[in-house]
Amino acid sequence: MKKVLKVFILLAILIVPIVLTAQHIIYSDPEKDDNRRTSFDIVGKIGGNILVFKSNRADNVISVYNMDMKLLQRVTLDFMPDKYTDTYFIPYGDYCYMFYEYEHKNIVHLTMVKIDGNGKRMGDPVDIDTTYFKGASNNKI
Repeated sequence: MKKVLKVFILLAILIVPIVLTAQHIIYSDPEKDDNRRTSFDIVGKIGGNILVFKSNRADNVISVYNMDMKLLQRVTLDFMPDKYTDTYFIPYGDYCYMFYEYEHKNIVHLTMVKIDGNGKRMGDPVDIDTTYFKGASNNKI
């Protein structure tokens, strides 16, 4: 009986590493325009691609990666103002909503645009809200 138990334990020790799988982590290569000042926001998995919003001074882009974290394309967000206050993303299955805030002549604008799984906008940006601030230091809505 003890011999059968020892054989069973030995077989379990030999078989368990074959059955168990470890977590697989994949990293993307840094892009040539990425540096220390580049801020980024992971939008999520949209339409089978992984979208990452990157901002470097006045250069705002969405990098589109496949599931192996290989860069498919880099979409410039030319509709965004050079200086903005904040960005927010609400991801769905095939698209996401991007909200961004910016200030123009003491008016803070909250604007929304719909973006597809390839990082391209699906319509024109729409102003959701505006607020007038006079001499305020914190201009986030």
